[in-house]
Amino acid sequence: MDSENDKNFEPKEASGLPNQEDYHDPNEVTLDDFFDKVTVKKKETPKIFLIPMDNNSGTGEEAPDSIAHKYNWGAFLFNWIWGIKYKKWSLLVILPLIFIPYGFIAAFVMALWAGAKGNQWAWEEVIYKNEEDFHKAQRAWVKWWISLASVLVLVLGIVSGFIISKKTNASVEDIIPSYSLWASKELTIPQEVYDDTRTSDKYSNFLTTGKYIIYWIKPQTDISVKNKEYIEDSFEKYKDVLADKFMLYPDLYEVKDASGNVLTTKEDIKNDSTVQDVTASCELGKDTCITAWLYKTCDKGFCIINANDKKYYKVRGKENVVKSALKLLNKWK
Repeated sequence: MDSENDKNFEPKEASGLPNQEDYHDPNEVTLDDFFDKVTVKKKETPKIFLIPMDNNSGTGEEAPDSIAHKYNWGAFLFNWIWGIKYKKWSLLVILPLIFIPYGFIAAFVMALWAGAKGNQWAWEEVIYKNEEDFHKAQRAWVKWWISLASVLVLVLGIVSGFIISKKTNASVEDIIPSYSLWASKELTIPQEVYDDTRTSDKYSNFLTTGKYIIYWIKPQTDISVKNKEYIEDSFEKYKDVLADKFMLYPDLYEVKDASGNVLTTKEDIKNDSTVQDVTASCELGKDTCITAWLYKTCDKGFCIINANDKKYYKVRGKENVVKSALKLLNKWK
């Protein structure tokens, strides 16, 4: 009885344990539902359109005949600078060649070569829209060169003018630091000199020449001759500046003793009691004509005379004659 009951006995789940249905959440989305509701969109690959060029510039290929056979003046004029832009490094050799004796010849030849090959090189290296764009770019180099050359010429002209003006208006302060002309004041030529001078009087032309006169009168001695030569040499150095405005008039006269012998030293003249001072004769018989005035005024030192303005200066020392003339050139102009 018991064994029969055992055969018919089937174990049952304990009523207290949860089954699979107890885990189901009514809000839960199943995997099948998820795939039904989700849409996967594929992003389109962007399309790239290649527009073919209408020229072969910038590709290293041959330039068209309309370009290749024309001379590139920009490459010739700027040569090594142009070469940097278009990566033609061989043109950099031109720069050191300029500083080598006779290297400018090779530099010039290379510049000619750059001009001949410039269009081809530029076309190979840079991309241009068209041929007109290419020519515009190369013409710009020539325009830059003309502009720079114009500025350089202008600057050189201004500097040259300044140097010439400075030389013309050279002052004593610039060339004789230890001497000042203005140690003596400007003096006036007496009116009677003009009134009593006649055209037959010696040096009457001083009053009408229109030029400034550098004049001195001295006995002809070894020293006075050397002083004359020194002043003439100094005047020659500034001839371009002074010749149009100044006249140099040294007046050296021979001094003889009672026997008729020429005295050539200052000591001999001083020690000879028979020597007389040189005298001037005036047509009117007066001692106030230009000749007499010069003999009395310019026998000691050197006279620089402005007859038009009736002014003169007396200068001491042969070294200061031409230097003073330069100073007065600026003052009397």
